[in-house]
Amino acid sequence: MILEANEEYWAGPPEFKRVVIKTVPEASTRVSALLAGDADVVVAVPMDEMDAINRSGRARTENVTSNRMALWYLHPTKPPTNNKLVRQALNYAANIDGLLRTVYRGMGRRVATIIAPWAFGYDPDLKPYPYDLDRARELLRQSGMNLPINLTVHHIQGRYTKDKEMAEGIAAELNKLGPQYIRVTPKIYESGYYYSIFNDPAKRLEVFDGIMFASWGNWMFDADLYFFPMVYDVQVHLLP
Repeated sequence: MILEANEEYWAGPPEFKRVVIKTVPEASTRVSALLAGDADVVVAVPMDEMDAINRSGRARTENVTSNRMALWYLHPTKPPTNNKLVRQALNYAANIDGLLRTVYRGMGRRVATIIAPWAFGYDPDLKPYPYDLDRARELLRQSGMNLPINLTVHHIQGRYTKDKEMAEGIAAELNKLGPQYIRVTPKIYESGYYYSIFNDPAKRLEVFDGIMFASWGNWMFDADLYFFPMVYDVQVHLLP
């Protein structure tokens, strides 16, 4: 996309006369272009590339808190995640805090619900599930499911920083429960194709199972804009 400055703009002509926007899916390619001087600005820089960029003398990195929340649905109508005890076990075993330290190098914040800390209605007293593999195994034994359970992590690649690595990390953490309890496989999609399924309630119900990735931004900073689209959609379109 090529943008040309409007010299007759009412607030005065822009300082940049021409802006070229290129789509570069691979993060490493974006970083290489930045360091080579072929790009002036890139987005979604991997955390493990930041130090090298800042030392390069050619560019610098900046980071701010995103208004977008990453979340993972546990499919409520298909086995094995239609079982409440299985869903609770997965929460205990996912080790999200550990993945934030390793995959994102501490540049992430975990919350207990889908409400962001800066939104009206956020409750700081609600705490996320602790990491407890023994408790997760106990819940799986109590679930009445035939063990081991087979589970798929449906996830995207190329839209968010380290999105593929996060899916693989969740699968690896859950597999630490042991093959006698669970067998988890990540399934990675190109994001456009993934959302063509996810955003169609009928297709989502038919195609997906297990764990499904989603993300949500809130321009109203109010809990209603989290709960109504997310919870109402699940109740109306996923539950029988």
